[in-house]
Amino acid sequence: MITLYGHTDFELFGEVLSREELRSLLYNASMVLTARQDALAASLLEKYPFVLHDATNHFADDFTALLAEVDLKPYEELRAFSGEEEGKYAFSRIAEVISELGPYVRVIACALRRAVPDGAWQEGATAPPTDAVMVQDQPQPSLEDLVRDIVAQRDLMIDVATGGTRIAEVAQVYEERRLRIVGRLESMGIADPNQFTTLWMWYERWKASDLPSYQSRRAFVADLYSSLLEQLRKAEIVPILLPPTGWKRVDRVLYGAKRGLLNANTEEEYQGLGLLCREVMISLAQAVYDPAAHDARDGVTPSATDAYRMLEGYIDATLPGKANEATRRFVKASLALANELQHDRRATYRNAALCVDATGNLVNAVATISGRRDRP
Repeated sequence: MITLYGHTDFELFGEVLSREELRSLLYNASMVLTARQDALAASLLEKYPFVLHDATNHFADDFTALLAEVDLKPYEELRAFSGEEEGKYAFSRIAEVISELGPYVRVIACALRRAVPDGAWQEGATAPPTDAVMVQDQPQPSLEDLVRDIVAQRDLMIDVATGGTRIAEVAQVYEERRLRIVGRLESMGIADPNQFTTLWMWYERWKASDLPSYQSRRAFVADLYSSLLEQLRKAEIVPILLPPTGWKRVDRVLYGAKRGLLNANTEEEYQGLGLLCREVMISLAQAVYDPAAHDARDGVTPSATDAYRMLEGYIDATLPGKANEATRRFVKASLALANELQHDRRATYRNAALCVDATGNLVNAVATISGRRDRP
């Protein structure tokens, strides 16, 4: 994937608009751009199949990203054009006008639509023995493999920034390895601290005035990965193996809280994690609570943001009777702990970490009893 506009890491979720709504928005944006003498930008909207997606970054910001999934030829056209001044201007104008008419666009990107090889592909390659066992599901890379990839990525960033290999020669290697790193780290509930999705983005950063020397660039990259490598080498990260719940906002905000915990260092950042956990609980409660079926224990009708009463009513109704007493106590304990910690004003790393863990446990418990974890 190539970033055509925007300077942030991003994670894509579902499409924002229906096809008709999207077509209307892009058409009107094209008309506005044409009227404002931005015909080139208008032509890009007409030529390429852009779609709006919900997106977030490692700060858990919510925004939209405009993505075009295209074949190889247009993919290379967009890649080349985005590096030219007129291309950068055109994509910035597209983002401004769509944000004016519709949702806020922070990123524009394009992805390669993967081609299916024909029968002649690798025809001369050595075939495996006829009695070989074909592995369908490859095991996830080991922690050692992940560390090896991260070190190689770090060294490559230093190499291209200190007069070594030309970016054009290793750009694809960098991007493919980054996908492996990000995917493995996401399965562990943490984010890649490297926000440079391409080496060209890294190039723009090191050309800034605060990284004038080779030594300053080496130090910058080493510092970028040092904390992560230290954690991984000590095996302090426990992989998160449970899949997303399917409740879109719950998954997105909880994921943002877990990523935020990795980078939080100040009292204000720890307090911000408590607010994110509160948003997770509210979204979780709104996803499962049915006022017709779930009575509040104290008889008070919960407001739309009264997560505690809504979830308590849901747990009591979903896990009734003596047979469910132990499970009910476990889920309610997670609810009580998460609720208490998110309102705790003692903003320390330990409190923030406990809050994120308790909220994650609550989400997993509710997802399980609701049937979201059932196997087909």
